[in-house]
Amino acid sequence: MKKYNSLFVIILFVVAVFMRVFYESSEKIALLILSVASFFALAVLSGVNLLKIKNPAPVFVFNNNSCQRITAGALVISTLADFVCCCVNLYRYISVASYNIALGSALILMRGIFALASSVCFVFISLSYSRNTEYDFRKLGVLNLAPLVWSISEGFLLLLGFEQSFDFDSVVFYITVLLSMICLLFFCAEIEKKDGSFVASIVIFRLFGYASIYNFVSAVCSKDIFNERFVFSAILLILGVFMICLSDDVVRRTQSN
Repeated sequence: MKKYNSLFVIILFVVAVFMRVFYESSEKIALLILSVASFFALAVLSGVNLLKIKNPAPVFVFNNNSCQRITAGALVISTLADFVCCCVNLYRYISVASYNIALGSALILMRGIFALASSVCFVFISLSYSRNTEYDFRKLGVLNLAPLVWSISEGFLLLLGFEQSFDFDSVVFYITVLLSMICLLFFCAEIEKKDGSFVASIVIFRLFGYASIYNFVSAVCSKDIFNERFVFSAILLILGVFMICLSDDVVRRTQSN
């Protein structure tokens, strides 16, 4: 039954993505509704399946897992690139902004600083999942909060420009950023957890992963690529894949026990 449920979740996800792609060419609202309904159904089904897990294994077991190591390494590069983008955007914002200059500049600066700090954090996360390693990123202390604060700063930046654009792609992006904040909050909670893991963490990791992929597809379909939102969507995609890898690893180890 679990195998069939997992297969149904995959089918729903494929339907949601393809309907979103087809909507861009046909602009039939029925396709968009079907896409959203399919994604909502897979979110519910996936969440229900994961909530049935009893006594889940710890999230962080450093067993030379290539998926976590590679995606964390990709996050090192992507968050470093976001730091560079923030530096450029800070100059542009100060040059053209007519209101909320101080607040907007502070948020962009905060995002840039914590993007750089997040890059350092992901270096140690990637090393922790390497072969024969003695690294444990959980010993970094407050530095592990950097990705969370980085995500929160993007959320505040979105609120600052909320009235500037409000379409379907924007809503998907806003929801994905919100889920990233919740996901990274649970990630930090798991760092402090001594034994086992929270079932809610596994659910949030998986749902954010699905949302990040859907958001990236939506960003590509919008044809307005290589702007700031597209770059951040790409970073969220990599982060989402990393969280899916964590979730799958926990489920696999829990079932093997």
